[in-house]
Amino acid sequence: MASQSPKNSATEILDDNARLLRRLARERVARQEAELLLEERARELYQALNQSEGSKQQLQLALWGSGDQFWQWHAETDVITLSSFPEMDGEPSTQDLGMLSWLQLIHPDDKHLVQMEWNSHLFNRSSIFDAQFRIQSRHGWAWVRCRGRATRRDAHDMAIEAAGTLKNISEQQQDRRNLELLVGAFDNTSEGMCILSAERNVIDSNRAFKQLFVLEDDIASRDYNMQVSRQLKDSFEAILDIAVETGEWQGEINPDSIPNLEVPVWLNVTAMREQGRLSYFVVLAIDISERKQSEERLRRLANYDVLTGISNRAYFESQLEMAISHAQRTGEKLALLFVDLDRFKQVNDSMGHAAGDELLRELASRLLLSVRSSDLVGRWGGDEFVILLTNMHSIMEAYQVANKVRESVLLPIELQGMPVTISASIGVAIYPDDASNKHEMLNHADVAMYQAKSQGRNAVDFYQADMNATTSRALLMEVALRQAVSNDELVLYYQPKVNLNDGDALNMEALIRWNSQELGFVSPADFIPLAEESGIIIDIGKWVLESACRQIQAWQGTPLEKARIAVNVSAKQLRQHAFITDLKLTLNRFHVNPGQIEIELTESCLLTDMDRIKDTFNALELLGVSIAIDDFGTGYSSLSYLKDLPLHTLKVDRAFVSQIGVDPKGEAVVRIIIGLAKSLGLLVVAEGVETKEQVQFLKDEDCDMAQGYFYFRPQPANEISEALISYNEA
Repeated sequence: MASQSPKNSATEILDDNARLLRRLARERVARQEAELLLEERARELYQALNQSEGSKQQLQLALWGSGDQFWQWHAETDVITLSSFPEMDGEPSTQDLGMLSWLQLIHPDDKHLVQMEWNSHLFNRSSIFDAQFRIQSRHGWAWVRCRGRATRRDAHDMAIEAAGTLKNISEQQQDRRNLELLVGAFDNTSEGMCILSAERNVIDSNRAFKQLFVLEDDIASRDYNMQVSRQLKDSFEAILDIAVETGEWQGEINPDSIPNLEVPVWLNVTAMREQGRLSYFVVLAIDISERKQSEERLRRLANYDVLTGISNRAYFESQLEMAISHAQRTGEKLALLFVDLDRFKQVNDSMGHAAGDELLRELASRLLLSVRSSDLVGRWGGDEFVILLTNMHSIMEAYQVANKVRESVLLPIELQGMPVTISASIGVAIYPDDASNKHEMLNHADVAMYQAKSQGRNAVDFYQADMNATTSRALLMEVALRQAVSNDELVLYYQPKVNLNDGDALNMEALIRWNSQELGFVSPADFIPLAEESGIIIDIGKWVLESACRQIQAWQGTPLEKARIAVNVSAKQLRQHAFITDLKLTLNRFHVNPGQIEIELTESCLLTDMDRIKDTFNALELLGVSIAIDDFGTGYSSLSYLKDLPLHTLKVDRAFVSQIGVDPKGEAVVRIIIGLAKSLGLLVVAEGVETKEQVQFLKDEDCDMAQGYFYFRPQPANEISEALISYNEA
């Protein structure tokens, strides 16, 4: 249990309920005192009534002191005489009322009750007449209490004379109603309330308090109070002592500190004093479980990633800073692992964001299982994760954990009914070897991660000082690539596809090249993955399509005017809602026949979202644009797309073609692909053809076209134009 200041809302509730309890306690005490006083006055009165005429002075004094009126009734006249005593030594004032007139003054709702009580006493069925009712007064209805008894009875035991007192009890009735309201509020409020005596025994407690500190549902009230008294004495002893000393204690009580308490409560204990002496305790208890749950939800929102449930970036940074401060004092080593998923965007773009989110959640769980309970795993953003290893004894521990993480990421993940494999590049920075503060740790782990990625991905690399230059080049490359289109640094090279039946070479593939002003010639193997990951591929893809159409337009009126150019389209570009619209606009702008453009896609573009893919392919077919599947056989998609999609061409990957004349199994794969394509009515293009032996094999297997260095190297438009014209003329 911990003492602390409550929230404002809890304070207001406690203050209101404290006032209610204190008033309730005072009202109960005042009521008891008034009842005792009334009984005492009544005894004096009846003693006076039974005494002789000589006691008139004592009677008058008693009536004056009590504020009562004296009444007498005679059956013979049926008249009630009321006597008042406004002065202690003065003569009383009297008023005579017939019984009928008297009854007319009584409230209609009370008249029947009064008559029943009166008749009961007249016939001696009750020893005294005692009734409370409302009577008409100058100020409206007033509550009175009429008490008396027969002073004479006839032979039939019928009362023939009676006398008694009449007292205005309107104030007492109002007090009673107020007390009932207070009791109702006490019993029905949602906050637990309890009154303890100075001896720390339960005087009373409401329903909410009993529910909070429940013992048994069927326990008797007295036994409940006794057991709760013992429980509170045992559990709250120190709290009650503080309240006695300071007047009040308030703070949070947790379930594990009190027997039978199942929810956290905010407790307020006030020690009430009268004339300086401890009189009783007022205990208020509020169920704060909802507030605690809200606080926990806010804490999780502030500190944890919504998608994966692991630490978010802000919380991870704060914990890293604290860990470094602790390590500075203790001399321990720390390791920071920066984990970046390889080609995550490819999966996200091809399978959709829902699949990407599922992948991230699964990998976050795997990372948690790969580290120790003392380590911290966080999501840095996007497809990047960070792991803090504390209390390390050697750098080898960091390598072992990093490699375990790498291997766990590599395990296939089932997404939308198919296994997907992804890898991770991991950079590691060690404190204090590689960094002296949080920012250096994060930066150097990031640098090491980029180095691991540049070495082929699916790798672990530790930070070294000379890595900064390599990472700087990667960052510089991304900045330069974003400016490449506007700076006119990109160019298309063309590589023809030769018809193996007639030797025609009017089909060709457009291949992008980049000659950067700052970096020089950059290989497509370096900048295409970067363009995919950064999203720049969308703009580059549009530029490629426009450049190819522009070249077809430029060849009009030449021997190459019927050339057909294949352009590579990424999964991200294909899934753009405006892809078909942009393609139509581009074809129209350059007056290009749709049949002169072919769209080349890799199998990875066909992983998921087949409904949208099919709609896009149908739109391309309707437009007259043909579709080719590049690198066939190297992906991991289902072959069902071959029959479901309107394809025109399969391209045999160079990895298989290179096995011709080298490996019989490789040749068998090529035969199978060609046979499959032919059976489906598709054209077959073999990539990477470099030898005469390969050409002859492909001709023998009825392959339609061959593309490779055996015929043409990729060349700029002006050079390929001359080469093709010479080739076709020959």
